[in-house]
Formats: sequence, C-alpha cells, structure tokens
Amino acid sequence: MNIKSGLIVIASWVVLSPGGAAAQAYAPGTLPNLDRRVFVDVSQVTPSKVLDQLADAIACRLDVDRKLPQPAISLRLSNVRARTALDAVCDVVGCRWNLKGSTLVVTATAPPPAAPQGQQWLDKVRVPLTGAQWKLDHIPLRDVLARLSEQIGADVVFEGPDQSAPITDDLRGRTAIDAFQRIPWALGYNMSGMFMRLPPGRDRQEIRLEGRKESVYGKGEPGLAMPSVVNMVRPHYPREAMNSKKEGVVAVSCVVGVDGSVSDVTVTQGLDPVLDAEAVAAAKQWRFLPGTKDGKPVPVSITLELTFTIR
Repeated sequence: MNIKSGLIVIASWVVLSPGGAAAQAYAPGTLPNLDRRVFVDVSQVTPSKVLDQLADAIACRLDVDRKLPQPAISLRLSNVRARTALDAVCDVVGCRWNLKGSTLVVTATAPPPAAPQGQQWLDKVRVPLTGAQWKLDHIPLRDVLARLSEQIGADVVFEGPDQSAPITDDLRGRTAIDAFQRIPWALGYNMSGMFMRLPPGRDRQEIRLEGRKESVYGKGEPGLAMPSVVNMVRPHYPREAMNSKKEGVVAVSCVVGVDGSVSDVTVTQGLDPVLDAEAVAAAKQWRFLPGTKDGKPVPVSITLELTFTIR
C-alpha cells in the first residue's frame, strides 16, 4: 500500500505536486467547473494546500477563512467530482464551501466535527512505534500482530503464514504502516495488498494484510548472490553422545530469509536422533547477510554441515 505525502490527479491526468505548482492557474473569464473529476491522495497535508489545488483544478480563486483549522489531514478519493472532494475536505476539517462567481469561499464552522473513523485510523497508523517491545527478536507472528492491534485499536490479521513463524526486525521509530509492509517481507512474502473493513456484527475495525509467498532460489540461479554468514552457532554436544563417542557430520537444508534468519530446517544427512536435533536447533540460530537476486534480497535455499567431534 503506497500512501503518498500528497497528490491530486485531475481527470485530464494533470498531476499536482504536494504543495507545488497548481494544475492550471486561474484565468479571468474561465468558468469554474465543479463537475471536473479528480483523484485525491494526500497524507499529512494542511487543508489550505488541498483546497488551493482543488480551486486551481476547477479554475477559480480561493478565499479561505483565517479561522479555518489547519490540522494535517489524510484523505483518499478516487475519480470523484470536485464538488464531492470539497465536501470531503470540509467534513474532515470542519468548514463549508460556497462558489460565489469565480471565487471559492471556504468558511470555518464551529465546532469542527470529529474526525471520521477512517481518518482516525490513518492518523494512528502513522504514529512512530516506540519502546523495547518493537525490537523484535524471534517474536511469533501472532504476538507481533497482537501488539499492532493494541497499538492502533484495530484487529490486524495476516492469514496464510504460520502464526508461530518468528519475526526478527527493529521497528522502533517506524510507523504501523511500515510494519504492515515489513512483516510479510520478513516472512518471505511479497506484500500484495492491505485493506480495512468492519466485520458484520462488530464495532471494531479489522486490518487485513495479504501477501504471496516469494520464490525460494537455489545456487546457480542467474543473477543470484548467495547469503554470507554473519553469526555461526556451534551445536550443543550432549555428554551422553560424547561418552558413547558418537562423531560425524549432520547436514541440513534450510532457507535463509530476506532478513537473514534461518527457517525450514530439514535434516538431509543424519547422524543420531539426539545429535540431529541439536544440529537443527543450532542451525536456526545462524544469521546471514541475505542472498540477493539482481540486487534485491530474496529467500535462498542452502545446505549447512554441522560437525560433532570429540577433542
């Protein structure tokens, strides 16, 4: 989900920059067109900037009440008439508009209405996450989603991945929106969508994440750079195995994710059930610089060999 800092696109596909030049300057004698269709996608932009660009879009002057509140607003409208966009802005800010000749007059209302539920949600997901709980170190997916749900006051759901799958990431200073994008990525998924809905019979919003599993690449793939070890963990050598003089190598196949963590560990060459289990436990703790394909981090399948030797 790409939320921009501020964008208005007119039906004729003229793009207005966030706070930059208008789509078309007001020209005397030009008739205002309130039915011109617009696309609005603004994030944390002052109402005056949005109203100014809409006034230029419909070819009129703008006269804004100095008492008009100027909170940073977030709004998304798709292919609506300019009059509808003006209504939406006024609903969010607490004002009313009126077209007098070639001048768009905007006056404040008292008191301004409460922010719509969607607006409140957008504000919450843009607040930076703070606290040690957001430095994730092998935290199960279900626990991460529970923390986000509590943070924004809505149920965050990501169906598909194993809910016990561990996530390692530092989300401190990032927003919930950032977290929504990074969670699928950390689990080897491509983010394919996110939407909010109000489930029937409930009064609490649900944020649903969608993703598709990334392809796992193997050695020899064109354009692939293999992962490199950052932290190697030696397996624990149980005393009973030492006493029985069991030595050898346990080979495991595993996947190094885009965050450098190890998952899907499977023994491909065993030695002893006890030592095999110790090898798997150690392999899961290894850390890598992730492999890349054409410069982009991707999941890569590798084989590790863990040696048990009596010294």
